[in-house]
Amino acid sequence: MIMVLNYELITALGTLNSYQLRLLGIGWPPRRGWIYHLVGQEITDDMFRILVEPKGPRKKAERIQILKRHGISPSKLFQSKIKYERTV
Repeated sequence: MIMVLNYELITALGTLNSYQLRLLGIGWPPRRGWIYHLVGQEITDDMFRILVEPKGPRKKAERIQILKRHGISPSKLFQSKIKYERTV
């Protein structure tokens, strides 16, 4: 099933870490206005579950294991092209 991200849903996820932002195509550190770039973006229920799992204060090893369980390589995640990155 497909869900459309809205401001309330994004803020309900709490403070997003770099892993979650990369899953959404946002670079780290996120530049001003990144949240509005996500509003209206469609994601699957599976992607939403993946976004919720690494939430909160976790160790790097735990986040890597979460990604691996979903078949996502952390190195490929952080090397993939991002849609919205910080410009200096």
